[in-house]
Amino acid sequence: YFLAGNVPSAEDLFVFWAGAHDFFKSFSGFLYSGGTQPLIDPAVPAGKLAEQIQALHDAGARRFLVAELPPLGETPFFQERVYDIKDVFHR
Repeated sequence: YFLAGNVPSAEDLFVFWAGAHDFFKSFSGFLYSGGTQPLIDPAVPAGKLAEQIQALHDAGARRFLVAELPPLGETPFFQERVYDIKDVFHR
């Protein structure tokens, strides 16, 4: 919507449910490097989200709803890799 040249109004509600992809990508790198690649700093996805909200605010948006992340350990991504995870952390 916003990227297509539309202008947000103060009455629009913008809903964000973001950040999980950044954690999954980071954890995949950590996991498949045998634990040598560092995990992501939680401030990185939080900062990206803040930048997106600020850009919308600067364009006129005033109403935001930011949902929490799902329990990441309960997602299929982690459940499918439970044995790989145990191998990395039990060295």
